[in-house]
Amino acid sequence: MSNSTDPFQPLEELAGHTRIALEQILKHRERFTTVTVLTKNPLRPVQLGYVGLFEALGRLPRNHPSHDEFTRKGQPGFVIEVSLAFWRELPRQHYDPCAPSVDERKQGLRALREAGVPLVLRVDPLFPQVSSTNGSAPCFEEFGLVEPQTLDDLEHLVTLAKELNVRHVVYSAAKITQPRGRKLSETMRAVREFYRACSAPEKLDFHGGSWRLPHDVAARRIVRPFLEICNRRQVTAKYCKQNLTETP
Repeated sequence: MSNSTDPFQPLEELAGHTRIALEQILKHRERFTTVTVLTKNPLRPVQLGYVGLFEALGRLPRNHPSHDEFTRKGQPGFVIEVSLAFWRELPRQHYDPCAPSVDERKQGLRALREAGVPLVLRVDPLFPQVSSTNGSAPCFEEFGLVEPQTLDDLEHLVTLAKELNVRHVVYSAAKITQPRGRKLSETMRAVREFYRACSAPEKLDFHGGSWRLPHDVAARRIVRPFLEICNRRQVTAKYCKQNLTETP
């Protein structure tokens, strides 16, 4: 649920649309395998008292076709994926101004973990790392941008994932998506220019309505540094969509 629109916006307190949808899934639980909900606001469902509903969704009824398999493998029937791409509040405000604060999300994650709700942490999107040893490489400040993720930030995020005993972390390289019928924001235009400088002399890849770094640049400056941290911390990392295709 909610890969595009967060299910726990302020409207949920008034209308309860997500609660109603989840209650209907629970009513027909034998028709569904793993129920996965993606959110940037893990604290709100705790405050609204949804934990009991999450627990009920996590139990497959005995008449479920996959009941025995899930039980044998210890596979949960319900998972919450929480997006937390920034460790510091300044980058969060700069790149994700309408989302809950970093502290709110950490508080919600810990509350869900304490309640026994299975968690996945989405450190997504990932931005290029700026090498302090290469003075010729472009940096975010040159384009009027806040540096979004330092290696130290990523260490903190992966360490948090380890602390919370998440099932895995999800990652993907940041892309610049052209909004339908609107111009890019000033921030995203600056990110696109930064990307162009990072990829030179190659051009950015453009497909699916989005600009992306060339594969080799993204691998070197985004993916490898993150996976090295995950491997060192012994935290399983899955590329975006791999997490869904591998969920029973």
